[in-house]
Amino acid sequence: MKRLEMGINCYLEGDSNSAERILLDYIKHEPSPMSGAYYYMGLICDDAGKVPEAGSYFQRAVELEPNKSLYHYHLGIVYSQLMLFPQAIEHLEKTLQQNPEHVRAYFMLGLIYLKNGDLERAAVQFRNVIGISPEYALAHYELGNTLYYSGDIAGAEIAFARALELNSEIQEAHRKLGMIYSDKGEYPQALQHIDKAIKLGMNDTSFIREFAAKLETAGMNDDADRLLHQVTLQ
Repeated sequence: MKRLEMGINCYLEGDSNSAERILLDYIKHEPSPMSGAYYYMGLICDDAGKVPEAGSYFQRAVELEPNKSLYHYHLGIVYSQLMLFPQAIEHLEKTLQQNPEHVRAYFMLGLIYLKNGDLERAAVQFRNVIGISPEYALAHYELGNTLYYSGDIAGAEIAFARALELNSEIQEAHRKLGMIYSDKGEYPQALQHIDKAIKLGMNDTSFIREFAAKLETAGMNDDADRLLHQVTLQ
C-alpha cells in the first residue's frame, strides 16, 4: 500500500516519471493491485499522449471497480480520442448512471453526438449541462452550433449571445453571430462581431473578403476597405 500511495503522491506533485516507475513496480509485485494503480497509470499515459495505453489501464481499473464513475469517464474520453464513439458513449452513459451531476460527461456526449450529426441528442446533452451549470459558456456555444446546424437560427442566435455574455473571448461565437446578423442584413451588428473575431485571431481570408463584399453592397465602403486592408496584412 505504501508504494501505491508513494506513486500517487508523486503524480499529484507533478513527478510523473517517478510515479510511473513506482506504480509499475507496485502492479508487478503486488498479488492483487488496487484499481487506483491502474487509474493513475492511465492518467500518466494519457498525459504523455499514449492514448491506447491509457485506455488499457483505465479498462483494467473499470474491471476491478466497475461502479466508479471517474474510471468510466476517463475510459470514455480515451475512446472518444480514438474515434471509437459507441464505446465512448457507453462509458460516458455509465458515468452518468453513477453520477448524474457529472457535467463534463454530458458535455462530452454532446460533442460526440454533434460530431456524428445526431443534432437532437446533442442538443439534449448541452441543455443538460446548462441545467446543472447555467454559466458553462462553452455549453451555450455548442448548443448554438447544434441549433444552427439544425436550422434553428433564432435559437442559435440566443445561445451564441448567451455564451458571449459569459465569455466574450469565444472567437467562433463572434464569427457565427456575425454570420447570422449578416444573413439578416444587420451589417453594423455583424461587423462588431466579425471585428472581435479577427482581434481574437480569426484569419479566414476568404470569409473576410466575402463579408467585405457584403459591406460594400450595403454602402459601408470604409469598413469594407478596412477589413480588406487587414486581409492584406495577414
